[in-house]
Amino acid sequence: MGRFRAVYFDLDGPLLDADARIPSEVFAAVDRLKDRGVRVGIATGRRATTTIPYAEAIGVDAPCILFNGARVTEADLQTPLFATTLPRSSWPNVCSFSMAMRTL
Repeated sequence: MGRFRAVYFDLDGPLLDADARIPSEVFAAVDRLKDRGVRVGIATGRRATTTIPYAEAIGVDAPCILFNGARVTEADLQTPLFATTLPRSSWPNVCSFSMAMRTL
């Protein structure tokens, strides 16, 4: 094994092109990493359901980070290793802020 044990990719930008596809150069880079014994994972703000197709396409074999770190799963993106949520008491403030920012 080389210097790195794992490499993590964000989906939007580094891994996906403007059409939400994985370029052939990324597949080639992932193959080179795996040939060197480096595990590959995804770190994203997305949820598992929108991440799984990309993880399967590149053959993720390291734990993955979802929801900007609020959930960490095994490579299958289903088996949780860590999860945290906002306390229920903060929901009204979050909703008010989101509505004020026109994101809800």
